[in-house]
Amino acid sequence: MICMGLLLVPQVITVRAQPPTQAQVFNGHTFSENYWDIMVFNNSKWNHPLVSKEISWYNNTWNIKWIKEGNFEMGMLAFMNKSDWDENGQSIWVTPAQLFWMHYYLNGHEILIADVLTAWFGFSDSDHNRDYTDGENITPFFYMGQSNKEMRDTVGIISHPSCIIKPLSRDASTPNIITYSWAYNYTDIIFYLPHINHTTKKFLDGWNYTDPGSYIGGSEVIGNQTYIAYQYNLVLNGTAKKASLSVNYNYGDLGILKYYDEIGKKWILVKPGDLHYMPKDWVLCTAHWAFIMAGMDEHYVLTTPTGSAINTSIHKTGLTTVSTQVEGNHAFDFAFSSKPTYSIENLTDPLHTPHTYSAAYESLDIKTNQEFIKFVSGMTQLIGSFGQLIISYAINQTNHFVNGIPFEKAWANFDPTSTAALFIVGYPEYGQYQGGRIVHDPLYIAYYSTGNQIPAFPLFLVWIAIFFAVSVTIRLKKTQKL
Repeated sequence: MICMGLLLVPQVITVRAQPPTQAQVFNGHTFSENYWDIMVFNNSKWNHPLVSKEISWYNNTWNIKWIKEGNFEMGMLAFMNKSDWDENGQSIWVTPAQLFWMHYYLNGHEILIADVLTAWFGFSDSDHNRDYTDGENITPFFYMGQSNKEMRDTVGIISHPSCIIKPLSRDASTPNIITYSWAYNYTDIIFYLPHINHTTKKFLDGWNYTDPGSYIGGSEVIGNQTYIAYQYNLVLNGTAKKASLSVNYNYGDLGILKYYDEIGKKWILVKPGDLHYMPKDWVLCTAHWAFIMAGMDEHYVLTTPTGSAINTSIHKTGLTTVSTQVEGNHAFDFAFSSKPTYSIENLTDPLHTPHTYSAAYESLDIKTNQEFIKFVSGMTQLIGSFGQLIISYAINQTNHFVNGIPFEKAWANFDPTSTAALFIVGYPEYGQYQGGRIVHDPLYIAYYSTGNQIPAFPLFLVWIAIFFAVSVTIRLKKTQKL
């Protein structure tokens, strides 16, 4: 199913004083249902004092999935596309921004876990130790598949970014096993490497994450990725009382890569081996926020297999498994050790022979690294408010958090600076293999109790706020190279 919401005619923006009803938001669905898979689209302006005085939501399309099986619930949010019109016709933006959350009971304790895909970035591993060392150059690797006149005429990249969805499916043919599957394939997508001062870690040439009009003028390198695909498989084992979520990550070859020549004032095509192509020591990384909430302020801890603590004040490399304990109950695993390796193909190898290497897992100290987060995490800045609202919704719609938690408290608790941990997954051989295809599938495991189903809590409080969130605001101002 091809992503919807790419309109062929200019749209009139509706200004409303009141939010839509719940039925309007969810096309008649409720969260007491077993499962559903919908598109959410809006084209309006709203006013909301908790988020912003004026929120613009123009031609944005999101996919939302819901699963409910007894004492286990899961939700998924993925950005599809945004479209806009100017004097040059229609422009389209696509970015692979996603989050998922799990909510369940374990021995009387209510638990909510969420994971937000927040950033791609790279660093030059000059000491070749496969981990980041202070002083090594970091560069954001920012995805926003932009198809417009400026990209075609100024940069010279013609792309047709889209998101192809495999809809949610349910299989209960095996006794005591229920399997859900779905997928997203972001194809022909543009990425940017901003022009930066590596000493100060400051952006140059007007780059601003919240202004897509600045991306071309503020970039040193712009490229085209063939695809980024995610295959999700959720297996609920009623006998073992365990939910296992595998995220099969398939990262396609780099396509076109162009470098901005400051002398000639033009974009130049570069290929593997050229001076301005990817350095051989460049390590590709992805970053994920991990959010956890247990009951009404119940105690939880994250630890490594040796008992070492993981939190937002600790930088820990070489992670294998991070376990979550809630009041002494083993509640959740970031099961990195289940998939310690990844495969990668050399872009310059005509046979595309895959090779296997160890993935690098680590957690980051974000309490003293807020500038780093702002530097690499464009996804958080573009859709952070929306993701924050989604997680706030997940708390509000649950039931044993004393009949839900007020929106303001949920919003404050799930600010990125209040997260449980920031996890990094590194692919150290990416530069050596010159941007070849990567295949990886990390695993997340939740342990839940069987018994009575989780009753639904009224959803109106937070879901109306979804339409107030700032997603991707396209400004008409363009920032040009001089």
